[in-house]
Parts: sequence; C-alpha cells; structure tokens
Amino acid sequence: MWSQAYANWLLLTNPPRHFDHLHRTGWYCSIFNDWIADLAIPKNASVIDVGCGPGALTLELRERGVEAIGIDRAKGMLNFAKKQGLTKGYENIFHRADARALPYPDGAFKFAMAASFINVVPNPVAALRELIRVTKPSGTLSVLLPNATMTPANSQQYSAEHRLARRDCAIGGSEVI
Repeated sequence: MWSQAYANWLLLTNPPRHFDHLHRTGWYCSIFNDWIADLAIPKNASVIDVGCGPGALTLELRERGVEAIGIDRAKGMLNFAKKQGLTKGYENIFHRADARALPYPDGAFKFAMAASFINVVPNPVAALRELIRVTKPSGTLSVLLPNATMTPANSQQYSAEHRLARRDCAIGGSEVI
C-alpha cells in the first residue's frame, strides 16, 4: 500500500506511473468494466480514447477485441502508454494529438470515450465539440467524470459492494494506494 506522501511524490515525479497504478486498481478497473458493459461496445468497433493517459482503457478495450486507439497530448503519458502497448503486442495504437483539434475525419469512430479528462482539459467545450465531430452520427460519445462526492467512505462502500480488496478503497483521502 502506498503512503499519502509517496503517492504525492510519485504524482509529481512520475505521473504516468502514478496514474497507471491508479487505473489498474480494482475499483478503477471495476468502473472501466461497468462503463464498457453499459456502452455495449462490440468487438471490432472503432473507438477513440481521448486523454488516454497511461493507456489502461485503450489496452483493456484492445484486449476485448475492440479497435481502440488512444490519444494524449502529454508526451510522458503517451510514451508510457506506447511502452505498455508494446508489451502486449500492440504497435501504433497511441498517438499524440490535442483533443481540441483531433487529426481524424468527421465520423471516424463508432465510439468516442474520455475518462477523467474533460474536467482537466483547457477549453472543455472545444474538446467536446471535437469528440462529437469524430463520432459517427449513429455512434456514442461517453465521458467518465470524477465525482466530487467520491470520498474515501464512498469509495470503501463501492469497493465493498463490488467485493474489491481493501487496498483498492483508497481514493482522495488520507490513504492512497
């Protein structure tokens, strides 16, 4: 288990590793699984994961047979994601791009997804317009936002309801994994 001090240090010194670890915790994986299931993303569907960070969602989608690509503007996150992809045999699925000016034609993707991203991007309206633009007219745009009411107690309740390990309960409080 990580101490709060170590997590804060890691966030400042190696954000890709910090967020990769966070995205691979049981509670976050559970959220990703629920999100993917709710969207009913079929195999071979075209998906863009905007603000992919360390690549966990893109790679999870790929493991399910989805034609997902990840986009991020941050070089460090993207380099980390590319390395993670290569360890699983995926080449050229992560690309550097600005969410406010995506290098894809209109309607290029059946699904456009953004996890914990739209709340931190400069000019979220422009980013959302781009997500809409690259999504097919019959497609789905889905944004996962952090919830201000997600407290350590709520996280522990969520984890208990989903039978997740105690170490996966730590979020935004005095204990960070």
